[in-house]
Amino acid sequence: MSRARNMANGAMPGNVIQVTNIRVDAQAGYTVSNSPSIITELNQIITPKYSNSKMMVQWELHYESQYNLPFVIYKNGSVQSNGYNTVTGNIFYSGYAVAAYDVDVASTPNRTTITYFDTAGSTSAITYGLGIKSGEAGNQTFYLNRPFSSTGAAAYEIGVSLGYVMEIAQ
Repeated sequence: MSRARNMANGAMPGNVIQVTNIRVDAQAGYTVSNSPSIITELNQIITPKYSNSKMMVQWELHYESQYNLPFVIYKNGSVQSNGYNTVTGNIFYSGYAVAAYDVDVASTPNRTTITYFDTAGSTSAITYGLGIKSGEAGNQTFYLNRPFSSTGAAAYEIGVSLGYVMEIAQ
């Protein structure tokens, strides 16, 4: 199968134009309500080469949390209209993904990967963010790169979270 070069942007459709990445070693704690809190340590910034590019955004999270914590996707500080379950809508218990819960909130963190696709829409810098909120009436707790009970010790593992944004030609 042959692919023709997109003469509008000079790139072959489907080819990767650029990749940015972040590595987050910092440990952070969030007490979240029904309104999302952006996990600022995980913000990713990219300046697209072409406005029609597809953007693949991915986070690999090392964390520990209580139950009922939906994640939502932000673009330039605003929750995306498809950054949560669109059938249910942008309400407190609706998210793009949900934090894993294993009953042990003392010492054993989780690892979750979240992948999101977007269209650049411009060639201005874009900040992609990941937010977290409580999916129930009360506040919940979320710890990035550490367990609840410790900032690191034997049997209380700490880790690293990663993020990637890939610009793909269309």
